[in-house]
Amino acid sequence: MTSDLFGNAVATAEDAPGGFRCAWCGTWVLLDQPDPHRRFCGDPCRSKAWEKEHPRVPVQNLGKLTRAEKILERLRQGKATGLELLQAGGGTRYGARVHDLRGQGYRIVTENEGEWPTYRLEE
Repeated sequence: MTSDLFGNAVATAEDAPGGFRCAWCGTWVLLDQPDPHRRFCGDPCRSKAWEKEHPRVPVQNLGKLTRAEKILERLRQGKATGLELLQAGGGTRYGARVHDLRGQGYRIVTENEGEWPTYRLEE
């Protein structure tokens, strides 16, 4: 309860039953039905509180080779078929990794001989 300019008692939203104060922004929220589990006035406040308690940590490369790097290492050893690149750890999309390496400036030649394409690195 608060009082007006003349000292009369005035009911506020905080005095009404079935409400709560948002844990993030402090806004008073009046509910039709009480909900003991609700702590925030809406999704934006809930998201901000979550992000504050769970900060995002940048992902670090822990010394592991990427699939493209594994393919590059294999090609530096010499000519390799698609099956060999797959087995070297390039994954089933080794062709996409070869494309990525070409985009980085590596000259990789593809020869279609036999059942699997053959790749060769020109340095």
